[in-house]
Amino acid sequence: GARRFRPENHGNGPPTVVVLAGRHRAGACALGAARNLANHDVDVFLLVLDGGGGGGGKDGDDVFDAQHRAAVRAAGVRLVLDTAGLPSPLVHPIDVVVDAVAGLAGPSHKIRPADVGAVVRWANACKANKLAVDIPTGLHPDTGLPLSPTLPHIRPRWTVALGLPTAGLAPALPTPPAAAPARPCGELFLADIGLPRRAYLEAAAAVAAAQQQQQPPLPSTPFADKFLVAITPAAAPAC
Repeated sequence: GARRFRPENHGNGPPTVVVLAGRHRAGACALGAARNLANHDVDVFLLVLDGGGGGGGKDGDDVFDAQHRAAVRAAGVRLVLDTAGLPSPLVHPIDVVVDAVAGLAGPSHKIRPADVGAVVRWANACKANKLAVDIPTGLHPDTGLPLSPTLPHIRPRWTVALGLPTAGLAPALPTPPAAAPARPCGELFLADIGLPRRAYLEAAAAVAAAQQQQQPPLPSTPFADKFLVAITPAAAPAC
């Protein structure tokens, strides 16, 4: 649990976290998490999937690399080039894997399918708990369905939606027990990233209209005094 990450509990060595990231918002958040964890004496491995651009891409990709990679190196994060550089769970026990490869951009965002497949297979073979950012890699962010019949998706214990959950996470939202589907995202959490209150009110109104239901009274935001809240589903445990 969380106690493992307290410095006083590092007697047998610090915890190990593997961060898998792509070039988009979810990946940038994962790189920030990697820096913070390393600053708290966690042994962090980072694999950034960038389609082989090597920092020479367009639309700010080179700036993304220069700024973010320099920052994680300064924090002591171990950067690796591919899954072969990631620790073997048999030799180097892993506590948590953070999946931010796809995000809302989808794994095809400048990433070779072969690289995505290698990461998915490595993650699913690892017995550590996994946390996905926005959407597990291998699932379509709009439908929640597998992107390919030949490519499995990463199976996380938790998924953190940044601001609002994507439409592909709808099966994980609270539903009547009789209609509750399987939850490939695991337990779903919502993180406060500073969206305006109006965004949540408009989203709730849109859902109520789509379901032809009367919108219940809602608080101005779902967070109250918290920055991370659980969206408790009625479905069975994650697959």
